[in-house]
Formats: sequence, C-alpha cells, structure tokens
Amino acid sequence: MGEATKEIYLAYQRRINGHIKIDTAWFRSFESAKTIQINDITVTPFTVDHSTYDAHMFLVEANGRRILHTGDFRTHGFRGKGVLPTLRKYFGQVDVLIIQGTNLYKDDEEIITEHQLQRKAMGMLKQYKYIFVICPSTNIDRIASFNAATSSVK
Repeated sequence: MGEATKEIYLAYQRRINGHIKIDTAWFRSFESAKTIQINDITVTPFTVDHSTYDAHMFLVEANGRRILHTGDFRTHGFRGKGVLPTLRKYFGQVDVLIIQGTNLYKDDEEIITEHQLQRKAMGMLKQYKYIFVICPSTNIDRIASFNAATSSVK
C-alpha cells in the first residue's frame, strides 16, 4: 500500500479499535513511480485519480511482457487531468491491459467534476441554511470540495 493509505488505515483502526495495538511489522508500503522487485517480476505503482486518496495503477513487467492494471481511476477529480498524460508518458505499448470500468455504462449520463460539484455546493449553501452531506471519510477530494464551498459562504 502507499504510505498515505497506510496512515489512513492506521487512523481508522485507532478510531474503531482504540485500545488494540496494531502490528505493523508486516506492512509494506511503496512510493509512486519507484519500482518494486519481486524475484524476476518488476512492479511499478503510479498515483491515479480516484475518490479514495492514494490510489495507484500498476505496471507489471516480467519475461519481456508488460501488464498494466489501471485499477479504478477517474478523470473528473482534482488530479484527473494527469491520468492521460501519465498513461502516455510511462506506459506506451502494453501486452495486457486490465481496467476497471465503473463508469463504462453511463453513456447518457454526464459525469460531474469535483470543480463543478464544488460550485454547485456553494450555490446550495447560499440558498439553504442547513446542508447535510454524506460521503466516505477517505474521499479526500469530496471533503475538500465541501470544505472549500463552506469556506466561501459568509
């Protein structure tokens, strides 16, 4: 896991299991764009835009073959504009592409960006006295969007 993911996990565990000591000796974290060697297999993680902070895609190389596992990524978050340039710069031709397609079925649905959501939230906060928002605690972009929206309303 990435170092930030490790810290988020530990904070969560402390919150729900405050009195239990967590054994982190078996944890292994990595840095984006730094290769990990496992025998004759090379794995390189790359940060990717996702609703969960510190998400990564992985380039796996072995026996002259290249596999790209994109995981679940998006292009409408705050870091979304970096996804396609990262793909072009670091990956080029791959032998196998494994991709998660959360939004592949939403052809007729417009995907709203975090910037658009933030502007919409600003308007709603000006219009209504109380707003209640539910989102995962690991969705840092969403929390940042609403934080910025509330900061802009006087």
